[in-house]
Parts: sequence; structure tokens; C-alpha cells
Amino acid sequence: MNGTFVYHHLKIAPVFYRDVISGKKKFEIRVNDRNFLEGDHLVLKEFEDGEYTGNEVEVLVTYIPDFPLPGNYVVMGIAPVEGNLDLNQADLLTITDWFNGYVAKYYDSNPDNVKKRMPQQHKDLIDRILEVQGVLDNKKA
Repeated sequence: MNGTFVYHHLKIAPVFYRDVISGKKKFEIRVNDRNFLEGDHLVLKEFEDGEYTGNEVEVLVTYIPDFPLPGNYVVMGIAPVEGNLDLNQADLLTITDWFNGYVAKYYDSNPDNVKKRMPQQHKDLIDRILEVQGVLDNKKA
């Protein structure tokens, strides 16, 4: 990694933002129009329908392979900057994604019917998700 680093502010779609936050997505593929280097910081700003959502995360470029890609593209290994990632937010996104899949697979889409028929431990999990969601929403306000 180089001795100095640069901050690059970049747009990111919600689906990819969630994957970065959850830790699932550990790379970025971009046009290398900024001379990205290992050690640089990317500030990934979530945009939906052309509008900034207010969500962003800072990541460190940890690795860039030493081979050319067509079209001046670059693959960058990334990792959250220490202390930058709100683990409650990451946990919430992971749990929410799981829960949405669970509901879609096993129950109809009416939330009242879902909660009536599910085991108590799953009801408790929903209540915890809603509690954390409320705390995060209050932080943003």
C-alpha cells in the first residue's frame, strides 16, 4: 500500500450498498479514471433513482491485482474502515434480508398472518428488528 491515500466519493446502488454493509461484497469494479491505489479510501454513497439517500460507508482499498482489464476497468479488494461500520446497521440489514426471504418462502405477504403463524422465537426476532430499526431511524433524524 502507498504511504498516502486519497478519498474517492463514489455513487453506489442500494443493492450493492447493502452487500458492502453486510460484509458480503468485498470488492469494487470501476472504471479506473481516478488512478485508484491500494490504501485509498472509497466513500460509497447510496443513490436510489438518482437521489442521494443519505447512507454512506467508508471502505479501504486493500488490494488491486496487477493485471490490465479491458476498458480501463479495475477490480479493488475493499474492507470497512476500522470503527466506521455501524454493526447494528450491518446486522439489521443481514437479518432483514434473511427475514424477507423467510416470509416470502414460507408465508403469504400479509404481515398479520405471518406473525400469527410463526414460532415465538421468530416473533421475538421481528420485534428486535423493529426496535433496532427505530433506534437507527432516530439517529438519522
